[in-house]
Amino acid sequence: MTRTAVFILMMLVASPALAASASAAEKPERDAGLPFARIYDTVTSYQAVATVAELEAKRGWKGIPEDKLDHVFQGDAVLVNDKLMLVLYARGEMPMVFCRTAAGLRLCLAVAPAQEKAASVGRLTSVRLLENNPGAVMATAGYTDADKAVCTVQYRLTAGQPVLEVRPGDGTSRIGISSLTMRHLVVPGFFGDDMVFSAESFPRDLVGLPVENMLVALLGGGNTVLTAVWQPAGQKVMALAGKQQGEFKTLACDIGVLKDKKLWLAFLEGEGLWHERPLRAEDAGKAVELDWRPPLAAKWRADLVGPRGEAQSWDFSEAATDGPVRIQAGRATVQMPPASGGKVSAGPILIYALDRTQATPLTAFTPVDIMRNTLGVGPCQYVLETEGLASQDNPTPDGVMGWIEKGLRRKKAPDADEVKERLKAMGELVARADARIKRYADLAADAQAILAKAAPAEAPAAQMMGPTLDTIQRAAKAGLGPSAASERAARLAGPLLAAVGKGELTPEFERLAAEVRAIGAAQDRALAKCRMTTRWLKEECGMVAADDPRCDAIARKVFEQIYPILHVGRGNAPAS
Repeated sequence: MTRTAVFILMMLVASPALAASASAAEKPERDAGLPFARIYDTVTSYQAVATVAELEAKRGWKGIPEDKLDHVFQGDAVLVNDKLMLVLYARGEMPMVFCRTAAGLRLCLAVAPAQEKAASVGRLTSVRLLENNPGAVMATAGYTDADKAVCTVQYRLTAGQPVLEVRPGDGTSRIGISSLTMRHLVVPGFFGDDMVFSAESFPRDLVGLPVENMLVALLGGGNTVLTAVWQPAGQKVMALAGKQQGEFKTLACDIGVLKDKKLWLAFLEGEGLWHERPLRAEDAGKAVELDWRPPLAAKWRADLVGPRGEAQSWDFSEAATDGPVRIQAGRATVQMPPASGGKVSAGPILIYALDRTQATPLTAFTPVDIMRNTLGVGPCQYVLETEGLASQDNPTPDGVMGWIEKGLRRKKAPDADEVKERLKAMGELVARADARIKRYADLAADAQAILAKAAPAEAPAAQMMGPTLDTIQRAAKAGLGPSAASERAARLAGPLLAAVGKGELTPEFERLAAEVRAIGAAQDRALAKCRMTTRWLKEECGMVAADDPRCDAIARKVFEQIYPILHVGRGNAPAS
C-alpha cells in the first residue's frame, strides 16, 4: 500500500472518535447574527477530539486580545468565525472543522497536512499568529512526523465567510480531508456530465480523481456541500473507500498541494442542499418522484450515477418546463431513461445545487460561487482556459448573441462593422473549438490502436480503458456533428447581419440566434465531456499499471498520447 493510501486510511481509522462530537445544542454566541473572527487558547489540551458541548462551553478557554500576535499557546489553538470553528489539537489529533448550523454546532471535517513521504499527519509542535482582528484570523501551524520531519501550513478564517483558507508551507505536499458523513465526491462537468465517486461504487479501494482545480464533497446527510478549490490545476487527488460504518462505507480524500498555493474549503450548510435516492430496476423508463423539495431557488444538477464514476447529468430549476427533471407540486420528478441491454445504472439518483439563478438569495452560496470568488472565473471562462481557447474578449456564440440582443432591445441596430467583427471573432473561436474536439477524437483513435496491439498479459489495460475511449469517441462525434460547427456558424453570418439590420428583435433573428447558441452549447458539452473523460483515462493509466505491472508499458504509451492534449490552457502539466 502506498504512503498516500496509508495516510488516508489512518484518517478513516481515526474517524470513529469523532462520532460522539457530532451532535449537541449550541449555546448562543455573544455576537450571534453578526460576522466576527476570534482566536482562543484552550489553556488545557484536550486528551481526544473535543465534543460539541465542550467546545460550546469554552470552559477555561482564554480569548486572545485583538492584534496580539505573540501569544504562546498553553493548550489547543481554536480559530473561530461566525460560520466555522477550526481546532488545532496539540496532542496529535487531526485539525477539526466544525460548522455552525441552524440546529447547532456540528463536526464536518478533519483536515490533515502531511509531507510527501509521511504515512500520517504529524504532531502539532507550534502555532504562530499572523492575523488577529474582528475581520480575519490567521495562524501558521508547524508539525513533525515520526521521523522528525517538519511541515507547516497556514489557516485563515474571514468574518462572515464559510471558507477555510489553507496555505501549505515548508514540507507540506498533501492535505487530507475525511468525515464520517462524506458520501460522494463529485467532479463537476459544468456543461457536460459529472463524474461521481461513492465508496460503495469505487472500481478499487484507492482511486485517482479526474480533477483539475475543483472538487465537491457531499456530506452531512444531505445538509452539507463542501467545495474544495485549489491553485494551480493538475495536482494529484486521491480518494479512498474505507471501513463499513453502519449502512455506508467511510470516505476520505487526499489533495496534492504546492507551497504558498492556496486551497479553499467552503462549507455550504442548509437542509436539503443535496439528496440521493437509490435506483431500482423497476424505475427504468418511468417518472420517479423524489422525496425532496428544493430548499431554495438555484440551478440544481441531477446525476444518474453509473458503476464506475460515470454519470448522466441534467441541470434544472423550479422554472424549468422541459427536460428529464421537473419540479411538480413542489417536488422533483426525474424521467428515467429506459434500461439499456436490460440493465439500469448501478448508482443512485443524486441532486445538488451547482450554481445560482437570478432568484437565488444573496446570502446563499453555491459551488460555482466559490469557484468565481477564488479562481476569479465562471464555468464558461474556466472551460475556455483549460482548453487553451481563452482570449481577451472570449466571443462565445452565447456571448455574441447576447451582445446583439442587448442592442436590439433598445430598438437600435448595433453598428454593422462591429457586428461583422464580433461574428468573425466568434467564427474563429468556434473553429478552434472544432479543432480541439477533433484532437480528442484523434487521441481516442490513437489510444485504441495502441490497445489493439496489446499482448495477452496486457488485456487488463484494454478492459479498463476501452470503455473510456469509446466515451471520448462518442462525445467528440456529438460535438462535431454532421458538418463542422465552424461551417455551420459561417453560413449563419449573412442571415444574421440581415436580421440585425432591421433594428429590432424579430422572430427571424431569434431563430438564427437559437441556432448559433445550439452550436456553442454542443461544443461546450463535447469539450467538457471529452476533457473530463480524458482526465479519467489518465487516472486509469496509473491505476492499471499499479494493479498489474505487466500493463505498465502499454499504460505509459497511452499516457504519452494524453499528456499533450491536457497540457494546455493554464500551462499546468497533469501529474503522472
